[in-house]
Amino acid sequence: MRTDDKKRITCLETICFEKTLSRNKQTKEGVYLLDRILGIESHEWLTEDAEVKLLEEAVKTSYRKAGKETSLTDQVSWQTVKNKLHKLRFPKQE
Repeated sequence: MRTDDKKRITCLETICFEKTLSRNKQTKEGVYLLDRILGIESHEWLTEDAEVKLLEEAVKTSYRKAGKETSLTDQVSWQTVKNKLHKLRFPKQE
């Protein structure tokens, strides 16, 4: 088993914790049980509240300022803000 450090940014603070990689004995597939229990995607490091704050700020100001205002204790890059905005898809209205 392997233990990895994980960091999640919330709008209030950054949460750091360790998670253990477990292996299925039959399939040899590796899985982080904590991710499965909490419903966290494999490369997800922003919580929903931080992402909402990021998007709200990006609409009002710039990508750089949105990255700074995402969390009280940490910030994300302007490139991350841009990527999050450009991934959004809205249904076409008729």
